[in-house]
Amino acid sequence: MKNQETRYPFGDKETYKQRYTSAAERSKYSIFDMLSKYLPEEGTALEIASGLGQHITYFAEKLPRWKFVPTDVDKENLEQLQQRVALISNIDEPIWLDATQEDWSVVEKKAPFDLMIAINCIHVSPKALHLQLFQKSKDLLNPGGFLFIYAACKVDGQYANESNKNFDEMLQSTHPEYGLRDVKDLQRLARENQLECVTVSEMPASNTALLFRKQ
Repeated sequence: MKNQETRYPFGDKETYKQRYTSAAERSKYSIFDMLSKYLPEEGTALEIASGLGQHITYFAEKLPRWKFVPTDVDKENLEQLQQRVALISNIDEPIWLDATQEDWSVVEKKAPFDLMIAINCIHVSPKALHLQLFQKSKDLLNPGGFLFIYAACKVDGQYANESNKNFDEMLQSTHPEYGLRDVKDLQRLARENQLECVTVSEMPASNTALLFRKQ
């Protein structure tokens, strides 16, 4: 992976980022409305693949007694994100993290967490990313802490609609390890890592929100 040229869905890198950030801006409201029903008044959250920070800055505004730790693997994103969150008191300085790797030591010093967030990333990443998400949730979450995943998904191998099917095929054409993950597989990984599934919710634009709690 490290020596392979990155190929982006939707063409070039800038087009991909524009599409991603537009989607993030639209989804932040419905995601927060769903997620906030389960969260306590205060805690510490780790976000994977924070991008340019649309979600984490909105969540930090709505949850002033929470502390947020943003991460990303893209150094350009980190530079822009650092400028964006510099004056937001409950967001830590962004951290570079390749979440597909086993070594998460750069964020382990911030643990334990009450929430881990992964929005719009597991389908545009190798399978190693969501495998690490569940394994690290077992290690880094407080008992009763949550793992929240938001993505386009399949259920029992079936697509929600033709649009999701076409999306999955396009993703896999850019990289064979990209693609829509199956909800049943994610629930199995949760059980294997001492997490219970709290809810699976259908979201706008044929996306799925999954919330897991550490037992």
